[in-house]
Amino acid sequence: MICVEQSKDIVDYLVSLTPICVALFVAHISLRQARISREKLRLDLYNKRFEIYEITLSFYQSITSYDPSEDKVFRLINRSFIKAMKEAQFLFDSQSGIYQILQKMHEDSFKVTGFKRMGAELHSADPLACSKMHTEMQDVLTSFSFRIDMIEKAIAPYLNFHKVVV
Repeated sequence: MICVEQSKDIVDYLVSLTPICVALFVAHISLRQARISREKLRLDLYNKRFEIYEITLSFYQSITSYDPSEDKVFRLINRSFIKAMKEAQFLFDSQSGIYQILQKMHEDSFKVTGFKRMGAELHSADPLACSKMHTEMQDVLTSFSFRIDMIEKAIAPYLNFHKVVV
């Protein structure tokens, strides 16, 4: 009888351990899922932030080589840039200054496009004003390269995938 009682105790012990083992297994799976979800969020944020950087570079390239005869292409890039600029407002901390830099680039782009569209007409109407606008345009184009550098420095902590800021 002692043997039967001991086997019954062992069976009861195993039956009572089963829910605990299942609970531990479920907890392990849940923790892994949470970690996977966190990593997925980090990757998604990285991709969105890098896309803003890429669009900014495209905008910079299109504004430096702007040709009024190819206005449709520029408008598409400009729309993408405006969208990216607005997204940056929500994807980066306001202390990073990224949104403000992008906003200033957008505002200054009108000096470049305006001069390249109307420069010839302005030159024949008022050469002095044309010279002033040309100087402003050159200053804007120079400042764009500095702003790209500023964006790269400000965006670097957000694009360091090992330490992505969420």
